[in-house]
Amino acid sequence: VVLLGYTPGRTSRIVAELTAEGGTPLVLCATEDVPEDPLPERLDVQFVRGELASADVMARANVARARTAVVDVG
Repeated sequence: VVLLGYTPGRTSRIVAELTAEGGTPLVLCATEDVPEDPLPERLDVQFVRGELASADVMARANVARARTAVVDVG
């Protein structure tokens, strides 16, 4: 699962729901205004930072292989 976008509070609730059953790899992509991984305690969540629409960020997040993409921009 790739989650595009970060909103304090809301995103952590979405991550909790998406990973509740366990075994679901999740990549959180956030824009440059998020200076560091906002969920460092979540070892099951990978963090990618950059322009969400850029090919580089999409490649680093491995969007092409994702089963699901969730867009959370608010």
